[in-house]
Amino acid sequence: MALTASVTAASAQSPVRQADSVLLSETQDGECLVRRFLVKEQDDADYSIRYRISSAQLNTSFESNGSQLAGLGELVEGMLADSLTEVAGVSITGYASPDGPLSLNQNLARRRMQDFKNYVDRRYGFSRKYDVKSGSQVVSWDEVREAVATSAVPERQRVLEILDSRLSAAEKQAELKRMPAVWNYLAAHILPPFRRVEVAIDYGQGIVVEQRERMPRPVREEIIIVEPACPPAPVDPCCEELCRSNQLGMIVALPDNEVDF
Repeated sequence: MALTASVTAASAQSPVRQADSVLLSETQDGECLVRRFLVKEQDDADYSIRYRISSAQLNTSFESNGSQLAGLGELVEGMLADSLTEVAGVSITGYASPDGPLSLNQNLARRRMQDFKNYVDRRYGFSRKYDVKSGSQVVSWDEVREAVATSAVPERQRVLEILDSRLSAAEKQAELKRMPAVWNYLAAHILPPFRRVEVAIDYGQGIVVEQRERMPRPVREEIIIVEPACPPAPVDPCCEELCRSNQLGMIVALPDNEVDF
C-alpha cells in the first residue's frame, strides 16, 4: 500500500514534475482540477559503513561511521513512530576491496555483512520487523578503475593501462605493487572506501501525491456586430432613396409637387 499525501498546486510543482512520477488520474472537483501522481521511491535511504583493512568488526568511530549510524538511527525511529510508513524491504551488503587473495576477500565481505546485520538486529530488531536481504561481494578491479580515472594517482595513464589489460586480478595487483608511489596512493585514497557495508531501505511502491489546482475561469467574450456602411444611393431628381441595411424594403419620399390628395 502506497503512502498518500495531499498538496496544493503551489507546493506540488516539485514532486509531480519528477521523471519518476506517474499520473494516476485527472478529475474535476468543483472549480479545481485534481491530479493524482505516484511518486516512485528509488534508493530511498542508503547508508555506507566503513571497515578497517582486514577487519570485520564494526568500529562506530571509524571515519564517517558516527554520522552514518546516527542518520540510520533517526530514520529507524521515524519509521517506528509513523504507522503509515511502509517498508518493503531492507538490504545489507558487505564488500571487500580487491587487493589480497580472492578467497580471503570473499570471506571478509561475508563477515562484514553478518557483523552489521547482527548490529541492527540487536539495536533495532530489523529481521523481526522487516524483510531483510543480505549478501556480499568482492569489488573488482574494473570498479577500482572508475575511481582511478578521476584521481590524482601518480602515473595515472600507466595505471589505467594495467587495469584495462587482460591480466588476471592477481597479476594486475602485482604490476601495481611494482610502483611504490602508485600502490601507496591506492592504499591510502582509492581502496579504503571499498571496504564497507551498505544498507538500503526500500519504502515500497512509492507515495501518492494529490495536486489540486484551481481551474481558470472562462473569459466572457462580447460579440459586437458592426453593421456594414450603407452604400451611397444615387441621387434621382424624382425621388430620394433612404437605405438602411437592417431594414427590409425601402422608404420612398416623393417631391411635394407630385403629391396628389
